[in-house]
Amino acid sequence: MFRSSRKMRLRISYFSVHLLEHVKQEVDLGEPSNYAPIIIGRLERINLDAMITDQLMYSQLRVQSLSVDEKWAGAPLAAMLRRHQSENADANDYILHVAVVLLPTSCCVKQVKYLSIVLQPLDLNLDEETLMKIVPFFRRSLSNSSTTRQQYYFDHFEIHPIKGNILWD
Repeated sequence: MFRSSRKMRLRISYFSVHLLEHVKQEVDLGEPSNYAPIIIGRLERINLDAMITDQLMYSQLRVQSLSVDEKWAGAPLAAMLRRHQSENADANDYILHVAVVLLPTSCCVKQVKYLSIVLQPLDLNLDEETLMKIVPFFRRSLSNSSTTRQQYYFDHFEIHPIKGNILWD
């Protein structure tokens, strides 16, 4: 029996996400709005491999470097999220590795045969002021209830423990 398959490989050397806030509160329609960064997230050396057959879809995502920095004026900390530095840590190891196997379905529920998430130890430094700047963004971005939602059924799901330091100011 012949099964067709397609393979995909995507390599991204650097990817950055900037979370911005309005700088001035007054709205002047004649001037463009000014924005200032709150945090900047960086992912480096991202590898995405996928194989799609008639029977399943296999995807693997690996990220070698992950960091989040506070960039708002007066931020008490520079680094919000970093790889934990220990004597046995290898900087060439992937900090995040996600593997997923999806089965084809004819209904609206996606069937996940296997999902594994491996995350290397991280140092998280989060102060209250930065948290208060981030929360309104997530409230607005997740509040739209008119969008259709996707349901998933998991056969196997695992997250490997995260070990590291969490520092609260």
